[in-house]
Amino acid sequence: MRDLAWWFSAALVGGGIPNIIVGLPRGLSILIGVATVAAIILTIEYFRNRRRSGVAVFVHLPSPGDKEIGTVALSQVDKWMQSRHRTWFRAGPMRDDLIGRPVSRAEWALKTMRFRLDEAELLAKGDTRLFLYFLARSPDAFALGSLLRNVVPPASRPGLQALSSVLTTNFQVEVKVHQVSIYDGKVTLNETNLSDVMSSPQPERMSEIMIVGKSQLSGTTERLALIVYAASDRDLDDDHRAAFFDDAREAASGKNGTRYLVEADDVCDRTLEVAVDWTALAEGMKRGTSGRTIAALRITWLQYCADQYGRQDVPVRVFLNGSSLVSFAAGAFLPPDSRLVPYDNGAIVTASVPAGSRAAIMAIIDGDDVGQAIENRMLQNDTDGVLDASAAIGGALEVLGRRLSIISGVRQLSFGGDSALFKVEGDSVDSFLRELEISRRRVDFHFSCGYGPDIRSAFIALRSAKTSGKNKTKSFQSL
Repeated sequence: MRDLAWWFSAALVGGGIPNIIVGLPRGLSILIGVATVAAIILTIEYFRNRRRSGVAVFVHLPSPGDKEIGTVALSQVDKWMQSRHRTWFRAGPMRDDLIGRPVSRAEWALKTMRFRLDEAELLAKGDTRLFLYFLARSPDAFALGSLLRNVVPPASRPGLQALSSVLTTNFQVEVKVHQVSIYDGKVTLNETNLSDVMSSPQPERMSEIMIVGKSQLSGTTERLALIVYAASDRDLDDDHRAAFFDDAREAASGKNGTRYLVEADDVCDRTLEVAVDWTALAEGMKRGTSGRTIAALRITWLQYCADQYGRQDVPVRVFLNGSSLVSFAAGAFLPPDSRLVPYDNGAIVTASVPAGSRAAIMAIIDGDDVGQAIENRMLQNDTDGVLDASAAIGGALEVLGRRLSIISGVRQLSFGGDSALFKVEGDSVDSFLRELEISRRRVDFHFSCGYGPDIRSAFIALRSAKTSGKNKTKSFQSL
């Protein structure tokens, strides 16, 4: 319809209007002016159309609990695709019965594309380049990337590869992939080039990847746990990083009570633990050069597999705290039967923030019956027992503090003996409480927690928790 209107206007300007103008006073001058303006408009439209290429498809894989995309955010995505491509459409709709099954969800998204591509090819006038835009959490992004593994061009053949292995179509997938990110209503567009990912990284890019650990695990099947931690400052983030690696390592060992949804075939025999310079990666995503940093991660993984396994096709389990764009790229280059292990966001929380309360809180954690256990050993004149019990309790609380502090918006203000004080920003309260309940299943001692708008309120809530059965969490508002 847009092309029809354009040609109709051109015909009117070139044919009908001149006949009308010539009969007017000074008609020739007016005709020249109109023709000049028309020529300028047509030239601008010509070059604008030349900048548009191929067909864009927006794949949205929502997860339970995600907020709906507002019309303003959707219109922004539409404008981006319309300004860059000859035509575009959205894949979908997504089936509710596929929630929790990333591979099936990604396959369904691609299948729904097939029914729109014939029409899109006509609108794009035979331009069969397909540009992918996606909005998804890391597990779904990884699954989507893994389905496109066979179409990622190797360094020796940069360019486009046929999608025939995924869809029966003449379309080719472009190597530039765009991730849509929506946060607080603000829409941003990140980009990576899969040709960069599959190429040899520049030497300076290798400094953006730092190996921080390699472990031998109890698994008997050759399966590598690739644990990737992205931080703005890798040197000043030691506590957060250590807690993240500890949790992922235990999950890869098959231990229960971690934050990950680990399945039976996720147990690994080795780990490769790397820290990525998030500042460089984020800047690269804005500029479209993030593939160069991801290429350094890919080479680091390949070299480790060659050294430890003597081959590069060992299945991988990914534990990642980075962008879903990195997850997509990892899915595209890692071997078949690899998967990203998702966070356990479904843990049962026995204490929750009252509705409408989003202000920051203070929280106090205190061990239950710790003093009595130590006093008993003192009465038995068991010096070693007193020291061992104190060390064990202090170590367990320190681990708990590190696990809680890794949450964005949580800051540990003090730690001593069997007590710790935290300040938790309002948007992080739910995550703090959820992690508290998960940790109760892992530490070797019972503890109570009280929280409220200030220290006094938190202390009163703590006393209530201890007098109502212990090993509980109480809010001041609930008293």
